[in-house]
Amino acid sequence: MANFVMTAVSRNKKTGPIPVVTSSRDTCPTSCAFLNNGCYAEHGPLRLHWDKVSNGEAVNLLSFDQLLAAIRKLPRDQVWRYGQAGDLPNNHDQIRALAKANGGRKAIVYTHHRFYGVFNEIRSLGFNVNLSANDINEADELVKTGLPVVTVVDESFSKRPDESLRAFRDRIGGRLSFGTPGGNRVALCPASYLDTNCMLCRACAFPRAGGTIIGFPAHGTRKRRLSEKLSMSGELRVWERRRLPVENYSSA
Repeated sequence: MANFVMTAVSRNKKTGPIPVVTSSRDTCPTSCAFLNNGCYAEHGPLRLHWDKVSNGEAVNLLSFDQLLAAIRKLPRDQVWRYGQAGDLPNNHDQIRALAKANGGRKAIVYTHHRFYGVFNEIRSLGFNVNLSANDINEADELVKTGLPVVTVVDESFSKRPDESLRAFRDRIGGRLSFGTPGGNRVALCPASYLDTNCMLCRACAFPRAGGTIIGFPAHGTRKRRLSEKLSMSGELRVWERRRLPVENYSSA
């Protein structure tokens, strides 16, 4: 049985000070290529927290029904993140229950589950689940489902701390987005090059015009290993072959 913890105010710089939910490891599907193989949540302070949630030792541990009650208590216009570690329940009815409890709040959700039918169904409730691709090629395939898609990209697509925005853009070819082999567009997560966060951006909480894929540069203590895997797949230099102009990628 899965365990959950809702942190009322996250201290994660990328999310900003919003509620975040951590779910136990048993929610993660084996189809995730990063499971025990480069997942950012497997290292640092988040790993320690995730261990306690998964082992049932965390403070303020919640059952699934208690999690639903906590979600219902959030302000109606609240931005919140589901799954800073872990994934959605491996149960269609529970996923529907999450969407109903959310009640149209601005939930930011990513998943490696491939329950396309139920994910399309709950969009009518304002619960937009982003499919997490293992690489650019899988992202091209996932876009065909009509659901929002995100993918990991090489760490070089993240602005360095001592780098100006202009220098960063010059280094990656002048654009903050790039084309995929399948003709789709990847827009880099704004938090990878601007002083912003999920609370302010909110793009992942809404459907995206034109099926734009959001790219997250590899991060965490094993980002180099992950980038090496992406480079071997030929993803590293995709932007040199096919670049597209930047547009607003949120329909919100």
